[in-house]
Amino acid sequence: EDEGDIARREQTAQLIQLTGYNQIVKYYRQIPEKLLEAGAGNNKGNRWKVIFLFLMMNVSGLSVIHEETLRDINRTLSWLIGNEANFYIWNLIEKTFSILHIQAERYPATGLNCVLNMGRGVYKTGDSDLVNHFVENVIDLGFQAPMLSGVGDDWQVKVNPSHILNIRTWLELIELNPKHSIRLISSLTIYLSLCGVFIKDTDLFPRDITRILNSDIESVYNLIKQLARLFPVYFNDIGAEGNLRDISMRIDELYQRKDVLVHFLRKQSHVESSNLIILFMEATLKFWQTRDKELLKPFVPPVIFNQIHCEGPYIDGINAVVNHLARKNLNFPVDLLTIEEVRVKALLADMKDASEIDIEKMLLAVSFYRHLQQKYHLDFIEINNYVQKLKTEAFPGLDKLEAALAEPSLRKKIAMMLEYLEFLKYLILSDKPFEVKEDIYKKRHFTVDIPSMYGSYHEMKFDALGLTFRLESLVNTLFEELVESTDLSLITKATFYQIYDHLMLFDKALKIEGIHSVEVERQIEMLAHSLEARGFTFTQYLDIFKGFAQAVKNIINDHFGNIHGKNLMGIIDKLSANQVMKKYLPANGEPEKENMQHRISEIFFRDRIAMTTGIQQLDLFLSRILSTLFQQANKLPNEQLQQLLLYDPKNAMALIHGVSPRVSGIIHLGSKGLNMVKLNNYGMPVPPGFIITTEVFRCREIIESYKPAEDNFREQVVQQISAIEERTGKSFGSPGNPLLFSVRSGSAISQPGMMDTFLNVGINEEITE
Repeated sequence: EDEGDIARREQTAQLIQLTGYNQIVKYYRQIPEKLLEAGAGNNKGNRWKVIFLFLMMNVSGLSVIHEETLRDINRTLSWLIGNEANFYIWNLIEKTFSILHIQAERYPATGLNCVLNMGRGVYKTGDSDLVNHFVENVIDLGFQAPMLSGVGDDWQVKVNPSHILNIRTWLELIELNPKHSIRLISSLTIYLSLCGVFIKDTDLFPRDITRILNSDIESVYNLIKQLARLFPVYFNDIGAEGNLRDISMRIDELYQRKDVLVHFLRKQSHVESSNLIILFMEATLKFWQTRDKELLKPFVPPVIFNQIHCEGPYIDGINAVVNHLARKNLNFPVDLLTIEEVRVKALLADMKDASEIDIEKMLLAVSFYRHLQQKYHLDFIEINNYVQKLKTEAFPGLDKLEAALAEPSLRKKIAMMLEYLEFLKYLILSDKPFEVKEDIYKKRHFTVDIPSMYGSYHEMKFDALGLTFRLESLVNTLFEELVESTDLSLITKATFYQIYDHLMLFDKALKIEGIHSVEVERQIEMLAHSLEARGFTFTQYLDIFKGFAQAVKNIINDHFGNIHGKNLMGIIDKLSANQVMKKYLPANGEPEKENMQHRISEIFFRDRIAMTTGIQQLDLFLSRILSTLFQQANKLPNEQLQQLLLYDPKNAMALIHGVSPRVSGIIHLGSKGLNMVKLNNYGMPVPPGFIITTEVFRCREIIESYKPAEDNFREQVVQQISAIEERTGKSFGSPGNPLLFSVRSGSAISQPGMMDTFLNVGINEEITE
């Protein structure tokens, strides 16, 4: 053995005596507790401890215990926030978040848990400035987007596991004090709108909805609703139960479970069901139409994808059926949501070469698609079935809702629906917590050995909110019909009565939505006063409706622009294009940053407004009113404008066999007209006819000089003639079965020899021959 070997051996022996890495880590682990004990006498132990924990987080060599250290920081912070002065907590928040910015990406779950525990302590202080400071830091930390990336061979969706945890963390913070969490509610709304939301049935998210509804949300009700609408969780059955299960099994059994795509679709709806399955269903329908297999790639595991064929018995027949439907002017597949099954069968009736199995497959697929849409989306498709399910749980007031749904009068239907929505709002904002009926059963799916669950969840506030969203979707459609059916081609004082009635409905809808506008109320009061006052001018009416339009703009600014605008710009700057949903991105690639901000903002605000009850429809209604008022102001001098205001087109005509009480006297009908109405009422044989009232003569000049008024008059004449054609079975101007009129002039006072008569009006050469 030479001297070199001896030296190396001695050197090795000396090195062995040195402290090893594990020992160093062990000593670091012990120091925080020793500092806590050392400072126990002067209550500075936790301060010293957290300072050293922060130091440990900055030592890269201690990365193996950084997650553990974060947990210790978490626990220590909870004590400090509850026991230290606010100015110290302020600095503590700054320091903690500076560490979380570095470590949260590596340890997202631990980081979010730390945020939640900090938040619980901060909110307990009741210091609004401190809470706002904390919330700003939470938002600045960013959000865990779902980042969906297909389905693995274990049949589970590849998703960021911290996504649902991030949602729940922020919701729990909001629950602590909703009115102090406006920025946090807004930011969560923005992130979920831009990045999307992925929640599985098995996450049992309805529990989270119940908790947020049981917090003090009344002062931020509209903002909470904007957020809550984004969660695809308003259903009671976990997984595929009831009709969904039956339909999915029937379609799978058509080919004895050998159609790989359909079989996987069925299993996903049972085991891994989520809002993603609607997109999967749409991709399946499009694949059947186009045979483009790539459409399915995001929704099926690679092993299943490789087994799907673009030709063969499982695609050829259904491809022909789908394309037959597509050729019938259907917007495929979206129109399948609203088309009745009877109509689908009728469209397929002339397809002679289709097998019964493929037609049955199509019908079941349509039904399955509709049921999935009804489950995960907040529209009113299958609303009657939804109501029937709630009936089995003894949900209150459903008889009133059913009466509203069956009401034929559009105006009355909206009023009844709003009354029921008001009742639902009362339930949701009730201080009383309701009983939770939760029947959840867990099992393990033997095919791919993954856990799943099934069962149901019912709770009064949760059910009330889900029903509210679906009914609001229907009410928005009804408001659109109301605006569309209101004749605003000519606006007179009589029209303002109808407009006032409609505006009262809109105002009630806004209040139920949680939007209270003093400006709208003031304008409604002014309009009501104008209808009772004499001498109210056209210009004053124009000013009232300009005020209405400004009030709606202010509502949009107050409840959307001012709340979300600043947060939205900050969040857009943080997000990369791959985190943003496709609908916000242009089809021709990634846009420039400035254009992207503008595009995202426009789509975001448009969607928020469209989802809010009544606002979009009210804005359209007021725009149409102002358009007509401006047109009348530009076309007519002031004297005629005032005369037009006094004209009531609804009093212009009356059927002899059905006179309205509005025009039943001699002043409107004249002596001859009134006598014929009386004879008819006595049961005498009076021929069908109609009376053009003195209202037309009084405003004859304005009717003849202003085209919209003339068009309205002519349209009413056509309607009256049509009514008499229907009553007599004859046709005006028809040679085969002509309807001829005798036209007599008249007045309230008898004037012998002064009146004109026209006989056989409607005769022509063909009829004469």
